[in-house]
Amino acid sequence: MTIDPVKIPQNVYVEDRIIGSITLRQIIICLLTGGLSYGMFASVKAAGILSAVTGVLAWTPLVVGAAFAFVKINGITLTRFCLLMLEKSDKPAIRVWAPRRGITISIGTASMKSDREVASEKKIEEVNRHKEEKNRRIHELSELLDKGPSDADLVEEPDAVIAEETSAAPTLPVDTTRIRAEPLTENGTLDGIRTLPTASSLIRDIAPPRVS
Repeated sequence: MTIDPVKIPQNVYVEDRIIGSITLRQIIICLLTGGLSYGMFASVKAAGILSAVTGVLAWTPLVVGAAFAFVKINGITLTRFCLLMLEKSDKPAIRVWAPRRGITISIGTASMKSDREVASEKKIEEVNRHKEEKNRRIHELSELLDKGPSDADLVEEPDAVIAEETSAAPTLPVDTTRIRAEPLTENGTLDGIRTLPTASSLIRDIAPPRVS
């Protein structure tokens, strides 16, 4: 046996219609205000003070009730509109977004230990720290001794040593304007070397000055 599909209402806030487009809420409001107005009108008539003014005042509750039952402003009933205006008067007109501040709770616990116990604990911690530092240094020293010097530290480049010795040699006070050298050739001899005419001045320029 198959079950017929059931239509689920989507908008549950729609009021039920009783007579045409009149809802049950509107009928109840009109009945209450109409009964109040009729009671006031009957009382005024029985007292013998019925007039145009008293008649209007007697039927005023019915008019106000009909307005709250049928009048809508922008799709909102007059009752809800009045409630929203009351809520607006209680809240600020301009709102600024800001982070919400929480509640800070500070809970302090009293120490039940005496000063002597606290001092002894600090002393024990200091001794343990010194022991750990000593063990760490011993471990580093043992690793360094086991490793030994590296081969790069033992082997030195001869060119580097020669360059250091050459750069460390002191420079002599030589006048470069009085010295002239020619490139050597394969067939060149010592006879082809020319010297300056003043040998004494050349020797004086090459040799370092005497210290008096």
